[in-house]
Amino acid sequence: LVAPEFWMNPPAAPLFGGLDFARKKHLSVLWADALVGDVSQCREVLEMQNMSTPDQIDLLRPRIRRLQRLAVDYTGPGVGMGDYLVKEFGEWNPRADKFGKVELVTFTNSEKVDLFSKLRMAFEQKRTRIPINRTIREDLHSIHRVVSQAGNVTYRAPQTEDGHADRATAKALAERARAGVGGKMECILI
Repeated sequence: LVAPEFWMNPPAAPLFGGLDFARKKHLSVLWADALVGDVSQCREVLEMQNMSTPDQIDLLRPRIRRLQRLAVDYTGPGVGMGDYLVKEFGEWNPRADKFGKVELVTFTNSEKVDLFSKLRMAFEQKRTRIPINRTIREDLHSIHRVVSQAGNVTYRAPQTEDGHADRATAKALAERARAGVGGKMECILI
């Protein structure tokens, strides 16, 4: 965690986030990156476990205020959280002329393939920096690309005591928030 003052002051670089929401079984994770040049650098990985939704929102609110955009897993329990955040911060959906902060991402198979493929490319192209942390590294490595006998591709992660690749999912969503519509990079100066 960064000092609370970080979230109270205007950011020095554009900030983007990804939120993988959970209530009881898994971790809720907010991954926040700063865009420095064309490289996303991790500023915080906020992990919340067994925390009520109102308490999570209290922790998230000052962070979301400072983010340029937040991509939220809008599947399962994330639907309610996404609806709440859109109501407070506005929806990001340029195709529907909505230019708020929160992009709702429904995890279909094609969406997972897109998210995790782009996350891998960001690492391969050295466009992202993460903390030196074994738990985060193992979480990222837990996601596997699986090809069925019919040739269909998907991504899967085992459920462990430490979660279900919640940090990796939040990081992939942060990359999505940074990329904007159509996967094109946007640099917003503040």
